[in-house]
Amino acid sequence: MLGALIGREAQAEAYNSFRVEKLERIAARVATIPEAERPTVFLEAHAGNTPDCCNSPGRGNVGDYIAFVGGRNIGADVLDAAFGKLNLEYVIARDPDIYIATGGPHLERAGGFIVGPQYSAEQSRAALQRVASRRGIASLTAVMAGRTFGLSHQLLNSRSTSSPPRRWRAGFIQNCSPISIRARHWMRSTRASWPCLIAANTGPR
Repeated sequence: MLGALIGREAQAEAYNSFRVEKLERIAARVATIPEAERPTVFLEAHAGNTPDCCNSPGRGNVGDYIAFVGGRNIGADVLDAAFGKLNLEYVIARDPDIYIATGGPHLERAGGFIVGPQYSAEQSRAALQRVASRRGIASLTAVMAGRTFGLSHQLLNSRSTSSPPRRWRAGFIQNCSPISIRARHWMRSTRASWPCLIAANTGPR
């Protein structure tokens, strides 16, 4: 509809086809992964926005994408709403396999996770390292093992990242072409021309 309104129907159709192809490819890859082999994920929204922790998706919305790509969102087990706050003790007790922080320019003043075209990859990695070094978060196995990632929160507000169609909700969507996700082998990231997703070296030195 938007493509028709602005006179760019061909581009809109091309984008929709591209998105559908990516979604179907991801769904096919994770469909055969047993539930027991899917990694647990803690996605902390607006990481570092306040001194405390732990904003998290619950059921629906972003939580659907964690499930869609074969992850198990620890927030969905205790939050009935789409978003909420987890108790830090709960996060520590669950000890997720993967930690993902979301952020953006709006967190610069607060000292939280920053990412976006105005920041270098080095600046974003330093910010991710900082939020992952907070009390409680630093002790998570995911952080100590280097399975720590940062994602631009603006991507979560995009129409292209609204909840996936129900027919694909079998199990993270490749919104950023530089990330390659295989649930069986956790997450493997490469470099981006600008950092929409950043991996931090939080593992053993």
